[in-house]
Amino acid sequence: MERRKRKRRKADRKQFNTSLDRKMIEMLQDITEDTGIPMNRLIENALREKYMKDEE
Repeated sequence: MERRKRKRRKADRKQFNTSLDRKMIEMLQDITEDTGIPMNRLIENALREKYMKDEE
């Protein structure tokens, strides 16, 4: 499978803290272990798909 590489500059990112339901965290950890995709990328992709699809 070919991966698309996105150019991301560290300056374009900002750290923040949040709280999630324990079951959600477990689910994210399971998906991360199964796929090798970091949790922050899973969350970022989900938000992008849900809320930015109309902007394209």
